[in-house]
Amino acid sequence: MMSAETAIGAYPVESVRTMDRIARAVEPSMNYRHQTPEAAAGGDVRRAMSNAVTDLAETLDAKAILVATASGATASEVARLRPRRPMVGLSHHQTAVQQMALEWGVRPLLMNSTANVEELWVRSIDTARVAGWSSRATSS
Repeated sequence: MMSAETAIGAYPVESVRTMDRIARAVEPSMNYRHQTPEAAAGGDVRRAMSNAVTDLAETLDAKAILVATASGATASEVARLRPRRPMVGLSHHQTAVQQMALEWGVRPLLMNSTANVEELWVRSIDTARVAGWSSRATSS
């Protein structure tokens, strides 16, 4: 959408403002959620978890959804659902953090790597707290 204008055109800032205005006007009218996913052969755990965490965040009135991810793919899967809660994507890979910055609604945070899953959740919550998110986050 207007990529040539934003990359090499005479009015890149105005082009981005126009894209932003259009997206903000159109997106609220689009019903991204809540489409119950159909069962697939072999299943898709990431998709099922993304749907579940989005529903849980709403049910629990969570302040945010924390998504710990190595590659950013899980954050992308949750973002496609357009959750109503803010989403924090946490990764120990700088590249994943940069890619998550381009995802809809994801606030990416870089964190240190961990040795196991238990440490991953503790470090994710601590990193989110330091960045200003409360402990009332639902994690995926």
